[in-house]
Amino acid sequence: MYDLIIIRYGEMGLKGKNFSKFSQALKDDIRRRLAGLLEFKITSTYGRIFLDLNQPIAELPPEVVRTLQLLPGIASFSPAVTLKPSAEIDKLADIGSKLIESELNEGSLSFKVETNRANKDYPFSSPEVSKKTGGMIYQKINNLLEDKKQKLTVDVHSPDIQVEYDIRDSGIYVFYKRFSGSGGLPLGSAESALLLLSAGIDSPVAGWQMMRRGAQIKALHFHTPPYTGEKALEKVRDLSQKLARYNGSTELYICEITDIQRQIREHCHKDYSITILRRMMLRIATELAKKINAQALVTGDSLGQVASQTITNLRTISSVARLPILRPLLTWDKHDIIGMAKKIGTYEISIRPHQDCCSIFVPENPITKPRPRPTEKTEKALPIEELVQTALDEIEKEIITAK
Repeated sequence: MYDLIIIRYGEMGLKGKNFSKFSQALKDDIRRRLAGLLEFKITSTYGRIFLDLNQPIAELPPEVVRTLQLLPGIASFSPAVTLKPSAEIDKLADIGSKLIESELNEGSLSFKVETNRANKDYPFSSPEVSKKTGGMIYQKINNLLEDKKQKLTVDVHSPDIQVEYDIRDSGIYVFYKRFSGSGGLPLGSAESALLLLSAGIDSPVAGWQMMRRGAQIKALHFHTPPYTGEKALEKVRDLSQKLARYNGSTELYICEITDIQRQIREHCHKDYSITILRRMMLRIATELAKKINAQALVTGDSLGQVASQTITNLRTISSVARLPILRPLLTWDKHDIIGMAKKIGTYEISIRPHQDCCSIFVPENPITKPRPRPTEKTEKALPIEELVQTALDEIEKEIITAK
């Protein structure tokens, strides 16, 4: 029965004088994300955060595992059994044997023992603990299997099970499972950013990647009624709810750009229409970000994926922004983006049929390498400042919480 979860963090341990800020952010996020799933008390020591469980459990619930695997800042975690700091070697071996027993099946099994001795007052060194407990475990399990065709063997290179002892001043922690986390930095340890959220696959993954680097996001969605209907907005709200599982309560801003698209179609060269529309979006997003104290814009752009995502096009589009534009998926393959969307739970929502506000007005031959000067010349036919201000005035704000 496990009475503890050991949480290991990665690069936040390198933050020096700012470590306490990052550590507190991770602890706060753990409490928020596990609320209602598990009862525990948080303690910590250097390199580890411990979740002391109110009641021992036989296995970690699947939802707890999934939550911790997708919680930014966690490198790995293990359910563990706690022993007293002075526990004898035979007690360590007894718990290690029970962990291996829980994995016995019809076939043979290989194992290895690994020890980390942070408490230097413990009477045996790390290699001695591993050697002594390993011998006892080997003997006990093989005696148990004497009348069966199974056998426990030693494999120090790629064992089926690795029993680990973490010997610290606060106790000795015994475990054999290591679940991988998502790494990165704790949510809230970086400034907030404004995500340009479409109803597609890419932008929700871009938002997740920003959360993984510690940034809490706010979202802006552009829609074009009546060309984009309520189903598209429903998708965006559902995507926002999925992201809110990781991001916490999320501000979603909905901006209508029907008039902007009509004026672009009527007054601008059609081959430049998508480039000009995206420039208008960035102008609006920049002003909104300043208003809501977001420090950067985030997009789901992936280099070369569509005509508007060539280097020249991105340069021309980005030139109107007055804030940094972060593109965490810039070098990702579509296959990788889809894989991550499935992992964070947004993929099935993103592939539901909908009409995209950009795709409706896509010309037959959009220009793939528009230069800034010809684009500026083409869009001079528009009352840009007036259109931006009208869009900002009519933005609707919603607060999205996770289900």
